[in-house]
Amino acid sequence: MCNTSTLAATIVAAMFWLASGALAQTAGGNLLLNGGAEQGKDQLPSAWFEAKVPAKELRMWRDIQSPHAGKASLAISNKHDYEQTVCNNWAQTLQDAPRGKTLQLSGAVRAADADGVNICIQCWDKTGEKMLAFASTPVIRGDQEWIVLKAPALFVPQETASITVRAALTGKGSAWFDDIAVAVSEETTQPAGEATSQPADSAKGPDEELARLAGGTVVAKYPLAQDVMVLKYMPGWGHGNIDNIAVANNDGGVRLLASWPKVAQAQSANKLRYVLALYSRETHAYAPGSGSTTQAKPLTIRANAITQDWEEATSWDRMPAVADTPAIECEFTPKIGWKVFDITPLVQQQAKDPKAVHGVMLRFDHEDTSGDKKTWSGYAFVSREGAGEWLSKRPMLLVVKNE
Repeated sequence: MCNTSTLAATIVAAMFWLASGALAQTAGGNLLLNGGAEQGKDQLPSAWFEAKVPAKELRMWRDIQSPHAGKASLAISNKHDYEQTVCNNWAQTLQDAPRGKTLQLSGAVRAADADGVNICIQCWDKTGEKMLAFASTPVIRGDQEWIVLKAPALFVPQETASITVRAALTGKGSAWFDDIAVAVSEETTQPAGEATSQPADSAKGPDEELARLAGGTVVAKYPLAQDVMVLKYMPGWGHGNIDNIAVANNDGGVRLLASWPKVAQAQSANKLRYVLALYSRETHAYAPGSGSTTQAKPLTIRANAITQDWEEATSWDRMPAVADTPAIECEFTPKIGWKVFDITPLVQQQAKDPKAVHGVMLRFDHEDTSGDKKTWSGYAFVSREGAGEWLSKRPMLLVVKNE
């Protein structure tokens, strides 16, 4: 949702400065201008622009009737039936891009009979065509009184030329946005140097935690060749070049697709195992009524072979075919850190017949929970584009010798 970089709203079939004068930054650290829509002329808010697909039944305005706080909010209402799913949004581009910093997006949202409502933040390269990083609040659907939402922390890549924040209504309904803020996290770390790829025969073993999780001696590691997440509720969203990937069970599912280079040793599966290692920098685990990070019952993640060729910039509505039966099933563990998936059968099969396996798709066994009710679970992984503090947490295929 809200993945456009132009004045037109995103057409999709698809995770800061507040003004004291109209263009002044507050001492509170918000990098957005006018995040509460307090400044403006009549129904036009200062600092924000309309990113929309025009229609007679679409209205975007500065509302002063029922704000979350202060005297105003941003509002969008749409009754028009577009031929494709459209993300109309209020947008703002930051004055500066704090490269190497970690940002936290938050905001208050209200909805009425809405197909989808969220706030997102995007990092773009100098061409304005390549999205480098992305994070979104949970998606709200239907009716919702004012609720404050947060997006996962976003690391700003060094290649970032501009950062855009969007408050979006997808499809039909009404949405209000207030108190939108983007702040620099206190846990920011300076970026490290450029990533270097390591061939299997010269790879150094990962840290002790990862070696322990792999269950043997790590003799080599391969960086992934491709990785991307696809989202049921944003079926046309296809960005394989951002620094985050995920798997989650909300709103029809968030799935992860990955592939790896050809593995020369894969014929020796009786001596070696092949383990997909992914680092979850944020794990969401639902536990009814407890407020803890333990699950009410175990959840299962499936790993299915991808059976046809695919591009990294794929989306839900262009997903490649996968095997009907999962190669493995793993229990979801509600903690941050490394997660490992033993995909030896897939790597071995690929070595025997490269046309049979083109990677792996990770998904939850059930994908019918609702994000707006906070009943979902999932991992927010570092992708192969991870930068700065996440360079050492990029996903990899481990070659493991049994102990």
